[in-house]
Amino acid sequence: MKTFTSKKIDAFATTTSGGNPAAAVYLDTFDAITEPEMLRIARELEGFVSEVGYIARIAPDAFKIRYFSSEKEVQFCGHATIAIMHDLIRHDPSLASLEQILLHTNKGVLTVENRDGSVFIQAPEPLFTECRIEPAEICKALNIQESILDAGIEIGIVNAGTVPPHTHPSPRGLIPCTSWSGLSKTVPSS
Repeated sequence: MKTFTSKKIDAFATTTSGGNPAAAVYLDTFDAITEPEMLRIARELEGFVSEVGYIARIAPDAFKIRYFSSEKEVQFCGHATIAIMHDLIRHDPSLASLEQILLHTNKGVLTVENRDGSVFIQAPEPLFTECRIEPAEICKALNIQESILDAGIEIGIVNAGTVPPHTHPSPRGLIPCTSWSGLSKTVPSS
């Protein structure tokens, strides 16, 4: 039976069991685990964490990471990335002295910045579809006033990394609003 070093980490938390939980599985190499095994572990952790990050060091200043939900591999997971990299830097003196670490993801190579005990990442660029939605159409569908939309930002369909690699993105709407109060009254039409 294979064993892996793992832990649950709460991103964006100042105390234990707060914030946004993710699991980390620390690997010596990705040859040590198969995709079905990664998915099985993520399924076993469903209800405790939303994503599991599998990470292996590939150079003194670089890592490879893959993310799995209980359903599938996802291309990127921001909170898991922040949590895992913060944990690694905090517990590895060779990383703590580095200002930047490279992280190889399914969405490309990201730079992780280590500043004063905090971790900063630039999320991958989202992919926008060619589909365009007219403001009047989305406002009618959500039962909101057109006046709450931010006219300076286009409404669109975007993939920010939560779909499996090599598949069509699931649609995610990007609806720019000028205030939360107008959006909080949304009642989608049936």
